[in-house]
Amino acid sequence: MPEKGSGVFPQTTRNENFKYFDSFHQGKCDQNQRELLRDATVYNLYDGIIEPRVLSFGGEFQAKPHLSDINRNIISKTLYNRKEVTLQEMLYDEDEELIGFLVPNVNVEDEGRDLFVCPRIEIPRESVENMAIGINYRILKSYNALNLSRPDFKLKPIEVYVQNIEEKVYETYVKERGSSEEPKLKSKTITYSTDNAYYAGSSIHFLPQSDDARDGKFFTIFPLWEIPFVASHEYGHHVFETILKTYGLSNINFVSGCFHSNDKTQIIKEYDSSFQTGVMRLPQDSRYDALRALHEGFADLFAHYTLGLEGQLNGVNCFSESRNVMSPFFGNGDFKEFDSKSFNVFIDNEAPNVFSCDEPNFTQYHTVGAVFARVVYAILENEGLSDTESLRVVMNWAEDLAVSVREDMGAEVTFLKAKSSFISAYLKFIGRDSLTRIEKDLVENSLSFDI
Repeated sequence: MPEKGSGVFPQTTRNENFKYFDSFHQGKCDQNQRELLRDATVYNLYDGIIEPRVLSFGGEFQAKPHLSDINRNIISKTLYNRKEVTLQEMLYDEDEELIGFLVPNVNVEDEGRDLFVCPRIEIPRESVENMAIGINYRILKSYNALNLSRPDFKLKPIEVYVQNIEEKVYETYVKERGSSEEPKLKSKTITYSTDNAYYAGSSIHFLPQSDDARDGKFFTIFPLWEIPFVASHEYGHHVFETILKTYGLSNINFVSGCFHSNDKTQIIKEYDSSFQTGVMRLPQDSRYDALRALHEGFADLFAHYTLGLEGQLNGVNCFSESRNVMSPFFGNGDFKEFDSKSFNVFIDNEAPNVFSCDEPNFTQYHTVGAVFARVVYAILENEGLSDTESLRVVMNWAEDLAVSVREDMGAEVTFLKAKSSFISAYLKFIGRDSLTRIEKDLVENSLSFDI
């Protein structure tokens, strides 16, 4: 541990290493004149290569005055440059050991600018229009696939946010233990969130790509908005969240980045605004953690079944195996298995020695979800079901799960319910009474967390 005063506390710093795109169409046409978006040429990932392609919206989208579907029943609006500032105050003692921190203060400084498109003007790759149109197209495609599979399922429209500016301000205070003096501000660091996408409260958010990611120093060189799987995955969270809330699980508020480390909350002391009163913040209950993992698995399956070939992850570092439901292996070659050891890591939140994004980290929700998604895919594929049929089974599974989960269940029981609910939904759909030997072996070998 560094000696006191050796520079553990940095001076005020600012880390703003990301590419910022402007609106290319702003001021180039009359926004107030309503016009349809019939097709658009934008850059997206296809079979490991980013290339421009014409996307046809089939008369279902309007370009102006808002980029949305014509009735605003699927996507109510698209905005860019929303700015959110989070202040996190941390308290250290005189020996530079962390004592605790205040509850973060989040302030939305800018709700974002309404995005529109000029239909007959080019769309450069480095523009918010390129970002937004590709995202909107994937959501529309996923919505239509869902409507084909389950026309009875009702969804609220979502809002799409691109190029969010999420500033995080960390203020470090020092207070001598036992002293009645006010804590003193030692340092201030400003950073920005990048390289992620997330779903929150009927809205989907895409963050900028960092310079490190663009230079190949991060998990993928491809911007997340150019990977079709990502937008549909986030829309899958909207579907799963709707199912949970339909069956009374309204206290489950899913907000998490899906393509970064999203470890569960650690226990640590929090203090009131004067740093005087310490209280213990408990981690989320294990049932909630289990549902978060199943959220990820459902979203991966949803993207796969609603996008078809466009949802493939070929050539995407860290995704091509680990987040690919068709692959039985993680990126490092490990078999996708959630056994009792992995379950204990998940529950205890023990930080493993993971040095690569291709290595499974079972403290993270999407790793556990990837195993469940793989098992579901393998069984449905073995039965020869179409994507439309498979999606119907997955939707039925999610609804059965939402009905069976109760407040007093822990993670193990919740995962068991997930396993049994899928088997029940699957067998009911295909008209069988039991799994085949091959199907039983797949479930027992891959989901052995209860043994």
